[in-house]
Amino acid sequence: MAPERLPRWATVLLGAAALLFVVALAWHAFAASQLLLSRDTGATLDARLSAARTARSLEPWNPTARADYGYIVSQQLFAAGRYREAVEVMAVAYKDAVGDAELLAYFKHAQGVWAVDTNRKAHLQHGHEGPGGTLKPGDVER
Repeated sequence: MAPERLPRWATVLLGAAALLFVVALAWHAFAASQLLLSRDTGATLDARLSAARTARSLEPWNPTARADYGYIVSQQLFAAGRYREAVEVMAVAYKDAVGDAELLAYFKHAQGVWAVDTNRKAHLQHGHEGPGGTLKPGDVER
């Protein structure tokens, strides 16, 4: 005896559900591939940023996508010598990736460089001081 066939409405509903599942799976697979590209150290920072931005746009709920995007933005700021901003961006990004060894190592490195840079400016500033701690406007370290 042959099994009964599904009613037409059930077949259409099942087909729509299967199609939706395939689209969601393809969406996630593309976002995951962009995350992998964003971690490719052989690529330029601009290419990595583009991949991280795409992954974050596709899956804004994904903490890994948010963390990787912040990580790359922080690296660009760091490369431009904007250490304070790099650390601030990384502080937010690391909240989405607590325990990630690579991000933590970079975060600590950025904090260390920022601390040395901040201390250097303070020491130079102190060297410019005149009697009683006075400074001329041109002697202020920025």
